[in-house]
Parts: sequence; C-alpha cells; structure tokens
Amino acid sequence: MKNILCIILGLLLFSTTYAQLDYPDFEIFTRTAGSSADTIRFWMLAEGPVWDGNERLTSSFDYAHATYWNDETVKGVPVPHDEYYYGIWSIYTLTSHPNHQYGYAKYKFLIGEEFYDPDMYFYIDYTDCDWTYYYDHADVWIKFDTDSMVCKISWDDDYFTPYTRIEQNEHPTLGIWDYKDKDEGHSGQRTDCFELYLTVTTQNNHPYLSWVAYDVRSGTNNVDYYEIWKKKDSGWFEKDTTSNTNYEDTSERCSVPGGVKKYVYYKIRAIELDEDASLYGNTVKKRVFDLRQEQKIFPLNENAITIKGGSPDKYTLRQNYPNPFNPTTNISFDLPEESSVQLQIFDIQGKLVSTLVNERMDKGNHSVSFNSDGLPSGVYFYRLSTKNFTDIKRMLLLK
Repeated sequence: MKNILCIILGLLLFSTTYAQLDYPDFEIFTRTAGSSADTIRFWMLAEGPVWDGNERLTSSFDYAHATYWNDETVKGVPVPHDEYYYGIWSIYTLTSHPNHQYGYAKYKFLIGEEFYDPDMYFYIDYTDCDWTYYYDHADVWIKFDTDSMVCKISWDDDYFTPYTRIEQNEHPTLGIWDYKDKDEGHSGQRTDCFELYLTVTTQNNHPYLSWVAYDVRSGTNNVDYYEIWKKKDSGWFEKDTTSNTNYEDTSERCSVPGGVKKYVYYKIRAIELDEDASLYGNTVKKRVFDLRQEQKIFPLNENAITIKGGSPDKYTLRQNYPNPFNPTTNISFDLPEESSVQLQIFDIQGKLVSTLVNERMDKGNHSVSFNSDGLPSGVYFYRLSTKNFTDIKRMLLLK
C-alpha cells in the first residue's frame, strides 16, 4: 500500500460554451503527526447539494462520503493507513454501478478517532466554474498534529509553507479560489454554471434572491415554475412560486431601527411541465430584522376604516398622506382578495404604539385614519400584514 493515498476527483471542466472537457487530477493528501498519530482517521462528507461534471444537480452524490475500493466493493471509513500516513482513497457514489465522477460541492473534513466525536473539523468549498484557471491542478495537503491539535493545509506544495493553520476550536470554510494560485483570467469564485445555485442580496431593504436557471444546458427548458422555500423560527415552508429566476421577499426587512435581529433561510427547486420536482439547490442565509412586539400603548382606532371599493390585482401598502403630519394622517392599502389584515404603528425603538386594524377585510382599496394625539414628534413605522403579504413604511410626526 502506498504511504500516501489520495482522492482522484474526476471533474468535468467548464467553458463558456458548456463543452465537456478532460478530467483533471485533483488530489487530497492526508498525514498525521504526534504521540497519538496512529489512532487518527480522516472523513470527508459532501455538505448540501452536489453538482456533477456537467454542472447539473445530481442525486447520485446524495451519499458521497469517504470510502475506498476493495475487491470491487465500496467500503466505509476509516480509510486504510500505513504507519502515520493516511488518505481518503475515493468518494464513490453508493449505487449499484458507482461512476467515477465527483461533484462540485462544499465538503466537510473531520479528523479524529471517532466519526461522531472528531477532534476537529473544517470545510473546503470546491464549487467554482473557472476550474480551468487553477494552475498545477488543485492538490491539497492536510497534516494534523495530535499533540498540538493543529491542522495545517498546504495549497501549493507537499506539506510546505505557505499553509493555512486551523486551531482545534476553529471551523472555517475555505474557498479553494481564495487560496490556490490561479492562471490569469480567474478573479474568484464563479457559480453561474451550477443550476439552481442561489445567492441572496438586498434590494429595497428586502432579501433579494437570484439563481441559475434549471436545465438550460440541455437545450430545452422544461421548467413550469420555481418554488421558493423559506425557514424562519421553525421548519421549512413553501413561501411562494415564480416563473422568474429572481424573487424579492417583501415580507422581510434587512434593516429596521431598533428591530430584533433574526436569520432567514431560503432554497429553490424547479417544477417541470410534467409536474416533476427537481432536487433543491443550495441553502442561503440572510440577516433580517423584526419590529419588536411589545404591549401596545393605544387601543384600536374605532370607526377609522373607509372602504373605497375597487378591484386591485396585487397587495399594495401606500405612503401615508399627509406626511409629515399632525395630528392625523391617512394610510391606504390595496387587497386583491379577502384577507385577514393587521395594520400596526411602531415607534423608532420598535415598540408597538397602536393597532389600527386586526380583522378580516374584503377585497378592494382601503384607507385608515391614524390620530397621533398623545404621541411625541418623531419617526414612526406602520406595518401591513396578511397571510401572503407584509410591508413596512416610515412616516414623520411633527408637532
């Protein structure tokens, strides 16, 4: 057996025309040192979705993990070793006919004696469209010292400097595009070749999602629509659907003065014309802020609702008028369907000031009068909430 075993990752390279190119050699070498070196094992697990060599989501990598070949049978970890040298032999798929291609993915590396209680772990992200720009392929050398509990990762040579040092209590995600030397033309991670690869930014103070179209490389577009899935506070639920490859979640705010910081998660899947559902793409996280839910100071405004009628086709919360105001102002909103509606006023600290509406309302254009008697001058927020829509706007009281 060789002293150093390696992973030979067969990946298809990406080009601007999405052509299939040769498989590059991609090797990961592992080594241990220290008084307990002979007890150490290495594991490598795919975290989240995996894309194949054609940059398409694949279920054949659902169980991708560190294994090795022995008599044409896929064996489990720990991997074979010789003295103080260890290596992950391969990451074959657990199917009846494992193919020898490997996926673009984020991988978790675990090091220790027991898989469920490792001494340390960290992540390496290999999702990058510009694979061809890495010089000398993308070999990685990982050395773990059991006495110091320090892991050193060398990116460009056999266990020599420069290297990345990882302490036992650190769990970083290392993007290979940040550490490897590259040929001219590569400026950082590119993910626009991976179908359903999701990114989240901020637009109009809301989380803004954008993703790579599904199945575009096959020459046919069988997508009927996309499902946007969301998780906040509890489990996953289907937030919305769209035929576009972008979506603005107007129910969340990325900045609210005095608000409560929370995190929201999103993922996307495609629904084809035959109603088959694709695999989910990657999951993204976004920081958002909720207005503080504190005891209200003022009761419901009685007889303040005026129904104008109309037949709107979407939810809309309009800017109050007049603004600035003293002491009263009108808040208008449109309901495209009968809805349970809550309209609330909050101060600059996020404290609930008044609930103007908390009832089921008919479809149409609505206007609510707000009387600010007893309130000091300042900035206030008003929020309209229904089952399918939430929006917040700001108004100014000047006395």
